[in-house]
Amino acid sequence: MRGQPISSRNNPLVKYLTGLNSPHFRAKADSFLIEGPKFVADALESGMEIIRVVVSEKYQGGLIRAEKNLEVVHLTERVFKEISDTKTPQGIIAEARIRWREIHDLLNSRKHLLVAWGVQDPGNIGVMTRSAAAFGLGGLVVGAGSASPFAPKA
Repeated sequence: MRGQPISSRNNPLVKYLTGLNSPHFRAKADSFLIEGPKFVADALESGMEIIRVVVSEKYQGGLIRAEKNLEVVHLTERVFKEISDTKTPQGIIAEARIRWREIHDLLNSRKHLLVAWGVQDPGNIGVMTRSAAAFGLGGLVVGAGSASPFAPKA
């Protein structure tokens, strides 16, 4: 049985999660937000380290709670919208650990890599990341002057 959803914007966890929309805060926290049921499910399936899952009080989708032993936080619709980066939130957000890899680890995979150099639009970085995954590439190398692949729009 779950308790009442968090309803205050001043709740420390809500402030923390809202802060993850800022690049500097994300870098300090070493985590980022993944929004939407498909992306959260993909992150869980890929073995990504999920710190917690946040759902709105009206969220009706399923969670892989039992086998993943996830912390699930419930928020009111109003507070959930404060954290969400989309105009029409889908009711679920996961906080995931940032997982950087060293270039030599990517080269050792003996797979092709996609390189983003000076790509400033996070949406384009997101498209490149999803394309690299779809084509089975070894990874995405993000060079100087590029947007963060962990930005909400990516």
